[in-house]
Amino acid sequence: IFNWDDNVYVVALLPIGYPDESPEQRKRLSLQEIII
Repeated sequence: IFNWDDNVYVVALLPIGYPDESPEQRKRLSLQEIII
């Protein structure tokens, strides 16, 4: 896509932008569930 040299490798991708819809809020674990 970028016509880079053969010795250049992609090691990470960073998606930038806004989601199409708002994601639901995740259920958080209580402190007692985390500390066992």
